[in-house]
Amino acid sequence: MRRSPHSEQLYELIGTKVRRRRNTARVSQAQLARRCGYTRATVANVEAGKQRPTIHTLVEIARGLSCDYRSLLPAPEEMGADWMQPRLALPNELQKAAEAAGPADAGKVISFLAEAMDARRSDD
Repeated sequence: MRRSPHSEQLYELIGTKVRRRRNTARVSQAQLARRCGYTRATVANVEAGKQRPTIHTLVEIARGLSCDYRSLLPAPEEMGADWMQPRLALPNELQKAAEAAGPADAGKVISFLAEAMDARRSDD
């Protein structure tokens, strides 16, 4: 599966938060790994953004750090404005039209289509 730039950014931010929290707690990667039942390599890969932790992995890491798992997730503003834009599965022709519109107008095209789809759903 191809990773999008947004997912790369998401996992890098999660890794940064885990590392900061671990360093603040003065816990080594090996100690955290033992607390969670993972290998040190797993902790290192999560911190580096190379491993996509599942929710239960994040919960275990949070328990190992004595924090709420939500504190390991980035806030929307940390992800950037376009992260919160709706993602639509567009038919190929519409996707090509949005891409041909260019970056500045593609968002407008997608927003228009999203509004049209929402209006259509509310009519049903």
